[in-house]
Amino acid sequence: GNVIYKNVKQRAAVSDKKVVRIKTMGGAIDVNHAMHGADVMTMGGNIHVHTAKEFVKAKTMGGNITIDNIDGYVKANTMAGKIKVTMTGDPKKKKRHVWLVSGSGDIKLTIPKGLSMDIELEIAFNKHSAGNYRFFTPFKIDETHTDQWHIVKGEAKKYVYGKTIVGNGKHKIKISTKNGNIYMEEK
Repeated sequence: GNVIYKNVKQRAAVSDKKVVRIKTMGGAIDVNHAMHGADVMTMGGNIHVHTAKEFVKAKTMGGNITIDNIDGYVKANTMAGKIKVTMTGDPKKKKRHVWLVSGSGDIKLTIPKGLSMDIELEIAFNKHSAGNYRFFTPFKIDETHTDQWHIVKGEAKKYVYGKTIVGNGKHKIKISTKNGNIYMEEK
């Protein structure tokens, strides 16, 4: 069933720093605060992390993933659903790598201004889709498109790839989706 983690107070002692760890066979996961990181997984359902520091690892077999405020790095994967992540904090501090994968749906990443990144983007689409999916970013992306249909796991797909480096490229940003758009913005 659904798991809601909120109004949980952790002791101030350094030795009591705990990562929020939640795994469920099905149902939504809702985490208010994860001040030392979150590692959450559901076999089916939405995941919502409101505020986290250090990192968020989120995985659902079917559902949307929303991370409202992460001051750290992110690894999020959904087999079918949208992903929306807002990264906050000082872009020069902490690990800020991002790995976002959706088997079907739009992905939106908001990053703090001044973040140095090595960006790799990928959109796959099948013959039954509109095929007009794009990257929407404030950065100049070098795009390549496949002309041929590639058979992957019994399904014909074409791909759009995008790459660029911003600043010194310190943080790896990898975003991949199928039949969806990729949005990036700075705030």
